Order: sequence, then C-alpha cells, then structure tokens
Amino acid sequence: MDPALTRAGRFDQKIEVTAPDKAGRREVIAGYLKKIRHDETVNIEAVVEDTPRATPAQISSAITKDAVRIALFNGREAVSQSDIDLALQEQALGIEQPIEEWDAEQRKQVAYHEAGHAVAQYHLMPDQRIVRLSIIRRGGALGYMMPVDRVEVYAQPLRRIVAHIMVGMAGHVATRIFMGEYWTGASGDFASIRYGLAVLYSLGYFGPPTRTVALPNAGPEANTEDIDRYWKVLEDQTEILLQRHTEQVRLLAEALIERADLSHDDVMAILEPKAGA
Repeated sequence: MDPALTRAGRFDQKIEVTAPDKAGRREVIAGYLKKIRHDETVNIEAVVEDTPRATPAQISSAITKDAVRIALFNGREAVSQSDIDLALQEQALGIEQPIEEWDAEQRKQVAYHEAGHAVAQYHLMPDQRIVRLSIIRRGGALGYMMPVDRVEVYAQPLRRIVAHIMVGMAGHVATRIFMGEYWTGASGDFASIRYGLAVLYSLGYFGPPTRTVALPNAGPEANTEDIDRYWKVLEDQTEILLQRHTEQVRLLAEALIERADLSHDDVMAILEPKAGA
C-alpha cells in the first residue's frame, strides 16, 4: 500500500489477520463438514491437528473440493477420514506420481530412509504426530515422513531444534546402517540440518554468537568449528538411537515396501503394538 494511505488521519490503524489457531480451525472445519456428506470415520480433532497454520481457504479446498473429488473417484457418496487425509497430502506435497517399475534395491533404500526418519521422530519428538509415512513419489520426493505439532507452537526450547536436526539426520544414517553404505537422496535433509544448526548458533546455543552466520539461501555460511563438530556429535547420537531401535526401523521399512503408504494408525500399530491392536 502507498504510505500516503496509512498516514494519520486516513487509514491509521492496521489489523493483521493471521491463520486461525487450533480453536479457530476447529470451528472452520466443523463448518465446512456441514456442507458435505461425510461418514462416521471423520475425526474433527485429527483434522485440526493435521492442519497447523492452514488458512480457511486451504481447509475449505481440502474438505469441500479435494476430499469430495477423491471420494467420488473411488465410487463413494460420503467423504471419509482417509479422503481428507489424502487431500491434505496433495495440498502439502502434490498429486501422487507412483513409480510403476521401481528397482527393488532403490525402493528398499527409500523405505529404510523414511523408516529411519519415523523412528527418530517417534522417540525424539513425542509432542508431534506422524500423519503419514510414504514411499509414493510426490512433488519430486521419492518418499516422506510428515509430522505435525499436537499443540500450537509460538515459542520453543532450543533442544527441540536439536531433536528436529537429529530426525533430519536419521534417514541418511538409517541408510548406512541397513544398506551398508550412504546413498543419494539426503540433500534436502542436509539443507534443513544446516539451517537448524545456523539457527542454534544465532540463538546462542554454542555460546555468544559473536559472528554472523548467514542462513541458507541468504548468502555464504561461516562454517565454525563448533558447528562442524556438533554435526558429527548429533550424527553419532542419531546412530546410537537407531541401533537401539533397529527392529522398529526394520518393521516400518518392510511395511512400506509391501504397502507403500502408511497412515498415522498404521505407523502406531508398529511402533506401539498394544495401542495399535
């Protein structure tokens, strides 16, 4: 807007309209569900948890358009929870593009990579919910593990950033443990890890941040000895964690190889057998 419009005496008050919080999303979701036919599987609280920072327009599109399209395409007259889940996946990552003739060894590697992320996520970040674990290609990604916050996060302890970094490392580490060597496919994780370490440095995690460390995509980074050393420390800690839970990684990877796509309940049935039974 032209500054002349916002000077005193004209429009001198600004009201910021942000994405709705959890309570707001609950009302928005309930309102849009009234506009469509849906079955008893639809869980409003699950949809609320799975849509952090979503705008009403995004929620409307997922529920009244995409989920309805998915249900009708599958020959059903009522939207189910799985339809909404899939609609949200499409919003976040794009339409699925399955690889029809995928080499078994490559498929296995991606399965172990994503299983490593999921096991680290489960043990290190219990305040988040694993929405989906998949090795169906979407938006260029061969697979993904999608977590969402169980509560709205406005501020967080720095240890939570550390946990997030270790989750990012877990795919690469799991590949080495179970495949015997490193593979390609972790470049996106590495970018996220570098970003997390730079944020920790800028917030004083390694002591007074006396030098500016440029965040990724904002100029060259100043590689400090502390950051380099801490990367190795966290990678070692991540390997210890995955070695301790190798059976969980193996079971998740095998389920992914067999079924390609696992919901929250599918993942929990493996990580928490009694709860999932």
